[in-house]
Amino acid sequence: MLRKLPLRWWIIALLTIGTVLNYLARSTLSVAAPTLKTEFAMTTEQYSWVVLAFQASYTVMQTVAGAVLDALGTRVGFFVFAIGWALSNMAHALATGWMSLAAFRAMLGATEAAAIPAGTKTVSQWFPPRERPLATSLFQMGTSFGNMIAPPLVAFCILAWNWQAAFIVTGALSLVWAMLWWWGYRDPQDHPRLSDAERATIASGRDADDLVAKPATRKDVLKSRSFWAIAIPGFDF
Repeated sequence: MLRKLPLRWWIIALLTIGTVLNYLARSTLSVAAPTLKTEFAMTTEQYSWVVLAFQASYTVMQTVAGAVLDALGTRVGFFVFAIGWALSNMAHALATGWMSLAAFRAMLGATEAAAIPAGTKTVSQWFPPRERPLATSLFQMGTSFGNMIAPPLVAFCILAWNWQAAFIVTGALSLVWAMLWWWGYRDPQDHPRLSDAERATIASGRDADDLVAKPATRKDVLKSRSFWAIAIPGFDF
């Protein structure tokens, strides 16, 4: 049965695993926080700066990440960002205080910002319009799974070895996934294993979809009242 699964669903499975590991990496700090607060004698205010470093760089880089993915292509662009977040997460093990931890956290936020834009772009390239909602929901499930597996995995690493191991292990998993992405992903027009029948399925409905709605530019989005109505309540002040 698995052999008959269309290639596009294998692609979404690979993408989902990447999303799981992306959120696992970002959740490592929250689980290890009590240990690190004691290790570095961090105050609540200092820890808040560490958290802010990630959130600020992540927010700024989301639009930039989209532009980089457009320039480099999904395969190369997402690979570069995945390597970046894997190494940034592992670098947390080198922190010697809250300031260095915040610096590594900012690096992690900047590189992890590509995950959702890359996932969305992959879905748009690999799926016909009628299948995109399901494909999007599948890879987005990875956000919840990543948060779910972080507590037991990180706690195990801390108890079995030390807090540094928690960041190294979770980062190394992302590093392995980045290699799998590089090896297994191609755009539909370049993938040697994509059959003519599935290529036709992916292309079906695209012309009609393009006539219904053209992609909005960044300027169009920023001028939209609907965008700000959704975005402003989403900020944590």
